[in-house]
Amino acid sequence: MSKNDFFEEKKYLQETLQLAKKAISWTNPNPMVGCVIVKNGKVIEQYLDDKPFPSYLISGFISEKPMHVVAAIDNKTKKAIIITVYEPDPKLWQKGFEKRK
Repeated sequence: MSKNDFFEEKKYLQETLQLAKKAISWTNPNPMVGCVIVKNGKVIEQYLDDKPFPSYLISGFISEKPMHVVAAIDNKTKKAIIITVYEPDPKLWQKGFEKRK
């Protein structure tokens, strides 16, 4: 990891912690979570008929690890709701983790 990558990662980690702090009163009794999707995040699937809001599968990388995020978008408030975050299984996804096998 280069020095620039380290400082870039540190910046995103700090942003994530700030997001988690905002959730203190909303998440009890669950843990606080902050998430920032970076490094070429790309919408790879759309679920426009999902209710109450359309949702999207986003593929990206965090510290060189592939991550998938399912997020719903409330178009009225312009807020994103994170539904789940997971590391995709290489047995189920093609190289690059953007297409299913």
